[in-house]
Amino acid sequence: MTKTANVNGFCPHFNEEVSIPAIFTNCGFVGADIYATPTENLCPHHSECGRSVNPDECPVFNQDFLWNRL
Repeated sequence: MTKTANVNGFCPHFNEEVSIPAIFTNCGFVGADIYATPTENLCPHHSECGRSVNPDECPVFNQDFLWNRL
């Protein structure tokens, strides 16, 4: 199952808290907390972020999220 959600966090590119859209899939085991796996960063500034060697290492996008809290 996939879900598109806005996630919040500190963006080093803008040096402030931001909200970005992203696509997630769920993964987990029955009886355990189900975590969302980030699959696509939909931030409009994703390709121009020059704060890291790899823009896919976005700290806002690469957080641990519980599926039911997205």
